[in-house]
Amino acid sequence: MQGMTVDEAVSHLSAVNVLQPVLFCTDGQYFVKLDNTSMHIHEPSCFADCIEFLLQIFFVFDVQYPAELDKLLEIVLSVPHTSLLTAELCPTFTRAFRECLLSWRQGRIKNPADHTLNVFHSAGVPL
Repeated sequence: MQGMTVDEAVSHLSAVNVLQPVLFCTDGQYFVKLDNTSMHIHEPSCFADCIEFLLQIFFVFDVQYPAELDKLLEIVLSVPHTSLLTAELCPTFTRAFRECLLSWRQGRIKNPADHTLNVFHSAGVPL
């Protein structure tokens, strides 16, 4: 979504029928798209805060997790939040999580949960 305005990103995600709610980033700021609305995540301390906000949206609006992501979200929730706040580990978690989601969306992997476990273990993310 780099180089897009928030409105352009929301329109693009709508046009490609992305499952919602969805977390997206444009110009270094994170948002959650739900229907045709974007919700800005103000000053997250790390990427884990963005994931936490996304999960809260699922809960508040009583939205069913996509079946493909159910196990993946369990794994992410099992990572101790305090360990993600360390300056060294937050970028590692962010890269690992993004890599897993991107690989899944591009069809390179079928099971994002197993892939996430392998990436997290190799990156040293405590589970």
